[in-house]
Amino acid sequence: MSVAHSEYHIYLLFSDCITIISKITNNIVHTEGHKGNIVNMYYDKFKNCIWMHSNKNIYQLTIENEDRDIWKAHLEKENFDLALQHCEKNNLPYEKKVARLYANYFYENKSYKEAALMYARSDEKFEEVTLKFLVNQHYDALKS
Repeated sequence: MSVAHSEYHIYLLFSDCITIISKITNNIVHTEGHKGNIVNMYYDKFKNCIWMHSNKNIYQLTIENEDRDIWKAHLEKENFDLALQHCEKNNLPYEKKVARLYANYFYENKSYKEAALMYARSDEKFEEVTLKFLVNQHYDALKS
């Protein structure tokens, strides 16, 4: 019946529910049933909410912490740079975890120098990383 979108999500209004879809993963993240014959909606970027109306009533759907799990969505799509940027920008505690996953990705794809640099930003133990590079004879990457 209607469509609205915010920075990270698309909101679809159906006759019996509202469905929210991630713009990053294209997955449905939430569905909320409604009553009241809602006929239209729009996104208010200044109040960060969705306004909906029926023939008799006006409703407000407040959006809070919309970007809370965006770093996970970027990881799901293997957009490690964007996940790291999001963690850094929002000072999230997941930055070291994302760096570790990114380092593992580099290592599996034989980009050993990039992996070593990313491991330095991660929460991976120094001894484990060093042994991994020594055992597999990646000395140049270990030096970096």
